[in-house]
Amino acid sequence: MNRTRSVWGIVFSVLCLAGLCASGQTATVELRITDLDVYTDQSLWVRVVDESTGREVSRQEFEAIQSDLTLSVEAPLVDTLRVDAFVDLDADGQFGDEPGFRWILEAIPDSRIIDLGPLSEARIETLHWSPWIDGRIDKNEYTSFLFDEETDMEVYWDHDGTWLSIGLVSPGTGWVAIGFDPDRRMSGANIIIATVTADGVPIEDHVGSSPTGHREDGTSTIVSSAGAEDAGETTVEFVIPLAESGNGRDLPINEPITVILAYHETSDRLSSRHSKRSTREILLED
Repeated sequence: MNRTRSVWGIVFSVLCLAGLCASGQTATVELRITDLDVYTDQSLWVRVVDESTGREVSRQEFEAIQSDLTLSVEAPLVDTLRVDAFVDLDADGQFGDEPGFRWILEAIPDSRIIDLGPLSEARIETLHWSPWIDGRIDKNEYTSFLFDEETDMEVYWDHDGTWLSIGLVSPGTGWVAIGFDPDRRMSGANIIIATVTADGVPIEDHVGSSPTGHREDGTSTIVSSAGAEDAGETTVEFVIPLAESGNGRDLPINEPITVILAYHETSDRLSSRHSKRSTREILLED
């Protein structure tokens, strides 16, 4: 997560990710928050979310906040944006017992200037601060963790009841994959497979087409993704919906679900046979 020092009248700008809205149109929007005096010199985390897709447009920390704040954001022209914020009193970068605030923006005015008003008048919320999908997994970023001894893979997960965030770390530089809720071996599973190359992070949404095979299912449910290679390991993060996640079934939150884990030590070809594979059961509400 990037840290930016903040003074009165802070302005930051984040490029809109491609494909955030159907029209592809974006605009620079100024968001203004006042009456921050009670939290002077604390850190404030702010994120903007496209409510129609669940995709975060931006996330930023402001250190040493003062009385007023102005955020300049390149946002998609969608019906509804959500702005979440919390004051990071314990300086750990994660939302815990601190005050959380939420604003729902039903429409962006022609002036592109939105006065969110005094912080003291904002809706106080118990926020779910989802992981930031940047290809790096920070301490305490995810609520749940599994180390799989058969593959030496690390699996991280977190959900807000609608969106499931996954982080995978493999001990290799090839592709990495996880499959959810198979009928028999791979058959019927919703499989997300990705790799990290010099050109980016190719990631595909597959369905288990047989007990030992899989193919692209034709409709990707991946909301966002990122990845990185470092010290011979591959890290991939992504977000998918809990509802009908690729195989036409909702992923149960309070029941054990079967997951398939696999990776390749060196190959970036997503069709290469895995180096190691295992099957485990997890609880999403772990």
